[in-house]
Amino acid sequence: MRREQLEEVLRTGEGQTVEFKTSFAEQKEAIQTMVGFANSQGGRVFIGVEDDGTVVPVAIGKNTLENLAADIRDHTYPSLPAFIEQLDCNGEKIVVAEVAADTPPIIGVYLWSADPVSPDKPVDADKLQAYRRVGRANLKEDFMRVREALRSDPRIRIQLGDVFVRQQEPWYVTLQGYVWAEEGSPTAHSVSFRLDPPVGECSQVYSDLPFPLESMRGALHELTTEREFVALAKFAFSCPNMLDSPPTLRLISSYKDDWGLTWESGRRLELSVREENGQQVPNLVDAGEFSRRIVGFPPKRQ
Repeated sequence: MRREQLEEVLRTGEGQTVEFKTSFAEQKEAIQTMVGFANSQGGRVFIGVEDDGTVVPVAIGKNTLENLAADIRDHTYPSLPAFIEQLDCNGEKIVVAEVAADTPPIIGVYLWSADPVSPDKPVDADKLQAYRRVGRANLKEDFMRVREALRSDPRIRIQLGDVFVRQQEPWYVTLQGYVWAEEGSPTAHSVSFRLDPPVGECSQVYSDLPFPLESMRGALHELTTEREFVALAKFAFSCPNMLDSPPTLRLISSYKDDWGLTWESGRRLELSVREENGQQVPNLVDAGEFSRRIVGFPPKRQ
């Protein structure tokens, strides 16, 4: 950056593509800002500058720039590329880190992690946070709202089916459900099912949805031209203590896509209790609330 450009930035102040930090003590916030820049229009973070554009020089040692680069790498997923340089402003040293607007392949968004992200372990999506730059603010965002849908994303849906209650105590509930891939959906792998909280068990796993054509005949499925799914599969839970469950549960299907991202499709269930022959009987209904999101990422590449 030329001296005239730097002076112009200091005069203009913070904005959509510029952020000032007074020292490396604000490095965490600086990296969050870089993530917000990358998810928006790109931008520069200047370290050693007050909010009003006044230069407050920072101490720059032998490994200062390398340490900043390592922290950006370790606390972002995927690792955020940044161009870092030392600048001289009237004899005072400051540091600028520049990132471009970018959409990383497969992941679709840059994320910040409070803890260093291990390069060789799967990453829990709940431990990552997306940011987006709006004016002079860095806004926390649900990463699924920032991330655009990709053609490789499986579109799996799940729904409650029949509920059978044994007509005597202790009440034993058998819960059946349906899972299917929307028309044109890429394949979902290792499709399994659970309740949250885990008040019942389901041992069924489908290796692929939609079913591979060669296995369609032997799979439990239905084909129809009237609804937007290509293969409908059943699964069942055994729930021995449903009366002890909380009033709201989640029926969840977990699966992986071709790139190793872990997804969940979920539907909210509501539990009530009705009187029948002077006894309390559990009654479970589909509340109609559906969600689908990424819950885990593969190990990142440095």
